[in-house]
Amino acid sequence: MPTFVNYELPISQYVNNFEYEDFDHTVESYFEILAISRLSTDENLLHKALFNYELLDLATFITSVNQRYILDIQLEEETEEAFVRRFLDILRRNRIDVYAFVLDEFIRTEKGSHVINEAEKRNMERFFTIYDFDKLKYVINPQINMTLKTKYVGIEINAKIIRQWDGINNKPMKGNLPPIILGSVENVTFSTEDGLETDLQKVCFSRSEITETGILIKPFSDEVDLVTTANDYRYFENESDELGEFSGLLIKRANFTIPFNDHIISGIGNNILLNNNIILGEIDIQIISSDETNIVIQTSNGEQKIATKEFEKFFKSKGFDKFEIHNFDSFIQIRFEKKG
Repeated sequence: MPTFVNYELPISQYVNNFEYEDFDHTVESYFEILAISRLSTDENLLHKALFNYELLDLATFITSVNQRYILDIQLEEETEEAFVRRFLDILRRNRIDVYAFVLDEFIRTEKGSHVINEAEKRNMERFFTIYDFDKLKYVINPQINMTLKTKYVGIEINAKIIRQWDGINNKPMKGNLPPIILGSVENVTFSTEDGLETDLQKVCFSRSEITETGILIKPFSDEVDLVTTANDYRYFENESDELGEFSGLLIKRANFTIPFNDHIISGIGNNILLNNNIILGEIDIQIISSDETNIVIQTSNGEQKIATKEFEKFFKSKGFDKFEIHNFDSFIQIRFEKKG
C-alpha cells in the first residue's frame, strides 16, 4: 500500500537539539520556549510586562518592586522605550535575571520550580497573547502527517456492541464474531493534530444483531459516515449528557428487524451512533392507528394491536440502558441507548 509520511518538530527551528522526552513542562521551560519562539529580547519582554499587561498601575508597581528588590527605580519624564532601557540596566546591574523577574511578577502563582498549573497557563496566554495555551503542544510535540493510498478500509466494532448474524440458522454467528464492515474510500490520512481521517464513499455492512437483543440492523450502504463529535445529536428528553468526545460511525439510515413476541416488526433507523462502547439512535415504526395506550402496526403476522407498555417491557428486558417511545401521527419512534 503506497504510504506518504511527513515528520517535523516545529520547535527545532528555535531550539537546537530539542527532545520532547526530556521536556519537564515547568512554567520556566514553557516561558523560555514562548519567548524564544517569538524572538523576544530582554527589552521587549520587559516592555510587554510594564506597558501591555492589563493596564498595570506603574507607579504602584515600581514602589513595590523597589521595596522587595531593594532598588531605586524612579519614574521620570521620558519615553516608554527609554524607561524600559533604564529599568533593564538597573536589573542587570543588580544581577536580576529578566526572565526570572517577569516570571515572578507576572506569571507564577506558586513558588519554586514546578509543572505549570492552569492559572499560570492563563497568565501566559494573556502575556504572550495566545488564544489557547494547550495548542502549544503542536509546537513542542513531533508532528506526523501520513497519507495511505487505498481503495478500501476494514472497520471493526466490538462484538459486545453488535455482532454478526447467521441468517441461515437465525441466530448469532458461532464464535460471537464482530460484524464485517468494509468501506470504500479514496485516501486515509493521519495527523498528530486531527488523528485518523477518511471519507467513506460506500460501506458494505453485514446484517448484524445488537448484541444479546435479537434486534437486527442492516445499514444503507451509502448512508454511513465516520464522525469524531456528536454534539449535534440529542435523543432523550431531559437529557444533558454530552457526546462531544464520541468518535465512531454515524449510520444515517438503516433497516431494523425487531422480534417482538411471536411477531417480526420492521422499522427504519435514523442517525445511529455506533462505536466500540455504545450504540444509540432512533427507530421509526409505521403505525396503522393508535390511542393513548395501544398501537396497531403491520407485522409478519398481519395487523396486530400492541399495548405501548408491552413495547416498554420488551426493551427493558433486552438490557437497553435508556429508551423512550414517542407517538406521532403515522409512526412511533423508539429512541434507544445500549452500552457494552
